[in-house]
Amino acid sequence: MAGKMAPVCVAGRLLLTMWFVFLLLLSVGFSQSNSLLVYDRKSLLDIKNVVTNLGACDCNGQKTRSTLLSGIPSHLCRALAQASCRKRRRRGTRSGRLVKLKLCLSGSSSSRRMNRGLCIPPAVIGRFGEPIGTFLVPVAGFDRDSLPHRTCSPRLRQRGVNHKNLKTLLRAPKLSQPQTQTPTRIALVNARSMVNKTFILRDFFSAQSLDFLCVTETWIGVGEHSALAELLPTGCNYFNSPRTSGRGGGTATVYKKDFKCRQCAVPSSFSSFEATIFEVGRTDPVLCAVIYRPPKYNKDFLNDFSEFLAGYVPSYDRVLIVGDFNIHVCCSDKPLVADFLNIIDSFNLTQWVSGPTHEHGHTLDLVLSCGLSVLNLEVCNSGFSDHMSVLFDVVLSGAKSVQSCAPARLCRSFNPFTAAQFSTAFNLLRDNPDSIPVDTEELSSRFHSSCQTILDSVAPLKSRQLRVKPEPWFRVDRALAAKRECRRAERKWKKDKLQIRLSLPEQLLPLTHLILPQAWLFLKSLSR
Repeated sequence: MAGKMAPVCVAGRLLLTMWFVFLLLLSVGFSQSNSLLVYDRKSLLDIKNVVTNLGACDCNGQKTRSTLLSGIPSHLCRALAQASCRKRRRRGTRSGRLVKLKLCLSGSSSSRRMNRGLCIPPAVIGRFGEPIGTFLVPVAGFDRDSLPHRTCSPRLRQRGVNHKNLKTLLRAPKLSQPQTQTPTRIALVNARSMVNKTFILRDFFSAQSLDFLCVTETWIGVGEHSALAELLPTGCNYFNSPRTSGRGGGTATVYKKDFKCRQCAVPSSFSSFEATIFEVGRTDPVLCAVIYRPPKYNKDFLNDFSEFLAGYVPSYDRVLIVGDFNIHVCCSDKPLVADFLNIIDSFNLTQWVSGPTHEHGHTLDLVLSCGLSVLNLEVCNSGFSDHMSVLFDVVLSGAKSVQSCAPARLCRSFNPFTAAQFSTAFNLLRDNPDSIPVDTEELSSRFHSSCQTILDSVAPLKSRQLRVKPEPWFRVDRALAAKRECRRAERKWKKDKLQIRLSLPEQLLPLTHLILPQAWLFLKSLSR
């Protein structure tokens, strides 16, 4: 029994010896280590105030530690930063699969750590590849430059609209009032022989600032153009309808070239009156007519005039008819006047002249309109005829042609003598110098100014307005249609080689005769 207890006693003595050695080593280790820092409540409040006022601990531009923190080791002055809870999104199919795989791995690893009693936030897992220094934030008395900086991602961290980057666009100024169209000034004159009154009518056109001058009783025969050439002001054109047989009569219209006008043919069946008919404007034209009725009674006048109105007025929305009708409209009790007024009323025409237009006190010169308002009508004594002049304003929208003006440019005109003149003037300036400057800059500036002065005197700058080339004749609709038909006939002939296809271009000859005058006008405009 004693032999069996001996090994147990020896093991107990060895265990006691091991415990003694362990306690001895533990006491030696505690004696060599630093003691734990212990602060009371007042010291902790002082540390809080020092940490909040770290900006005041600067000395000559360098940050120094406070006396309370001087004993803390430098590696304890940094702590882990709070991990960001925001996850970076990645785009694309592969990135989506990687994110799902990463979440699965983080979930499985976190579950294993939870079973072992460890828990690591997912945000820390998402930033496992970043350097350690990015997790550290300063606690007290640190140097910001010593921390490693994290490179910013080229992609923006925050999504959305930054309104500071938007620039407010200035709105176009609103017009206070709509732009009103300038009325057209028109005058009706009975000239009674325009041959010896050309200069008087020209001055009358310019003095009254007229756009249209309608003249009756021109007394100009067929083929006579000298009187109209003398009458024509600058920038104007005219329409003339002379009397074909006998003397006297005739109508004419002088207008400015700014208006797009086209003369219409007058049917020869109207033998009781003379007329000049023309259109003003292209898109929505205004029908204008200047009529002269001889004073001699003609039983066919009412029928001719009603047929004239029935043939023209329904085709236009706006109609203006002026002229010397030699009908006493002021005497409404006469049968001719009553029938004439009934015809005017049936075609919805308005007669605007109310006062006498003849020296004997009768109203003979009339202004009729449909769809137009006559403004500022006045009857004045002309002094060169027994009829008075009728002046009025009418708004003709879209009648003026808007010409595209090319920009003017300044240019110099050089001729074969320009170089010799420049050399002579430069030699005279060189032979008579006022004073020679010493400075290089001043000498260069003087040379430049001298050359500029001589050049301005020899070849001065002149403003030149570029001419707008007219539309080529082969771009006209008729020419384009003819070219399309020819190409179509050629394609058909190449396809079936039939002899009948060769006769198709012959059918286009009438269309070619219509195109040739347009080509001639185009070439004539280029030669001007």
